Amino acid sequence: TGIVVNERKEPVAGARLFSHSALRDGGMPTFMLASDPIVSAPDGTFRIDVDAEADIKVEARKKGFPSGESPAMKLAQGERKTGVVLTIPSGITVTGRVVDADQNPLSGVTVVTGESRGAFGGQRRFMLGVQRQREDELVRTAADGSFSMQLKEGTYDIRFDPEGFGPKTVPAHER
Repeated sequence: TGIVVNERKEPVAGARLFSHSALRDGGMPTFMLASDPIVSAPDGTFRIDVDAEADIKVEARKKGFPSGESPAMKLAQGERKTGVVLTIPSGITVTGRVVDADQNPLSGVTVVTGESRGAFGGQRRFMLGVQRQREDELVRTAADGSFSMQLKEGTYDIRFDPEGFGPKTVPAHER
């Protein structure tokens, strides 16, 4: 059990919580252990049941914000862990507008980010990111083609998946 908060230590309601395997090398989780997400209460508190047979992490996700994650933990069978605090970072606002070749706005375009890791690693990260998100967690463009999301500081590739068009990936670049 625990609480989801933002960087100002205010409770975050409606964050989806997942448990997943914790890889010791810092890589992507190999599989999800929770079948359905648990949602944090209006006061940010949560209770989640996890598989005690593996090293796990608990992750909190809120649409349009970076995720927060617990340190790796291993629980013995029947052990209860209390006081887990997951912090969802405020992040940096990233905005944009998606248009077609004639400069007409495209609405409903899925916008997915992944930390830049080169061509192959980035594509793999995008696919895993989309598979881990539920439909109502995806960031999509508005009727005027605009989108807004929060990201942790870092270097990202951004992928746009419009219906009826091929996906477009904008690779990271230095400024």
